[in-house]
Amino acid sequence: MFDFHERDALHYVTYDLDPLLMAAIAAKAHGEDWYGWQSPAGSSLAAALRWLEPYALGTRTHIEFVNSKILFDRQRAAAGQIEYAPHPWDRSNAVNTFALASLCDPSWAPLVQRLTTDTRAKPSAWIWLEAARRTP
Repeated sequence: MFDFHERDALHYVTYDLDPLLMAAIAAKAHGEDWYGWQSPAGSSLAAALRWLEPYALGTRTHIEFVNSKILFDRQRAAAGQIEYAPHPWDRSNAVNTFALASLCDPSWAPLVQRLTTDTRAKPSAWIWLEAARRTP
C-alpha cells in the first residue's frame, strides 16, 4: 500500500487495487491465479484487501490526506478541490473494490452486501452483470 504511505489516502488504495483486481479477473479466465499469488515478501491482493477490510467495515476510520507527502495533493486542496483537503474517508469508495474482489474470491460477497446496504452505493453495472453471469 505504497500510495497510502505516500498520500495518506484510502482513496488511492482502492484506486490502485481496482485495476489489479480487474487484471486478476482476466487472468482467472485464462487459468491463472493472480489473486492468490504472493510476492516473496508475502504481499498479495488478498492481504491488501484484508488490510482495507476494517476501514470498509467502519471499525477503523481514516482522515484522508492529512499527512500526504505529495505537494500536488496540498496544491489541489489549496486550490479548492475539497476532495484533496483532509476529510473522513467515505466507505462507499470501497464498494467497487470489494465487488471486484468477490469475483476473485466469493467470500467477499457478504462485505459487498453490507457496504451496499450501509452506504446505499452500488458497484458499477458491469461488475453486477459479471456477478449475475457467474451465478447458476
